[in-house]
Amino acid sequence: MRKLFALAALLLPVACAPMAPPPPADKGVYTVKTAFNPGDFAWSMNQGTATIEGSAVLKGSDGRLRTCAGQQVALTADNAYTREASEAAKTHRYSRIERDSRYARYRRTTTCDAQGNFTFRHLPHGNWGLGTRVEWEEAGSQGKVVRGGPLGKRLTLKAGETATIVMNEKDL
Repeated sequence: MRKLFALAALLLPVACAPMAPPPPADKGVYTVKTAFNPGDFAWSMNQGTATIEGSAVLKGSDGRLRTCAGQQVALTADNAYTREASEAAKTHRYSRIERDSRYARYRRTTTCDAQGNFTFRHLPHGNWGLGTRVEWEEAGSQGKVVRGGPLGKRLTLKAGETATIVMNEKDL
């Protein structure tokens, strides 16, 4: 009987200890199905007179504002190919979006400053897609939880226009 109590005393702390959360499951890769057509992107690499001034911000459950500070912001032509990729990303069902290798040469990028602001200059007029991430960790019932995620917005620029863009909860 003593051995049984001794064994129970040894196992009790293990049984009552909080279990570590399981590692995140690989959500899989989404491959864009729309055919990549360089002609749908070529115009977007031309020099122009338009500008985008923007910011990305989300409010945490604690009421604090989180920004895209230090995160990359990507700007691409808005077309069927980029819309499919951005819609897949917004589902949060995939760990990665697989794109045609030529896509990268048609992306413009910048980095959000410490306040979460970014600027793209010398853009041609046209339809654009803009994307970045605002993420942070919060304590959850099973440990740290990543909040926020990718933000995306579509816009149309006119020649000579300076568009002011704010990406927020509506753009998740």
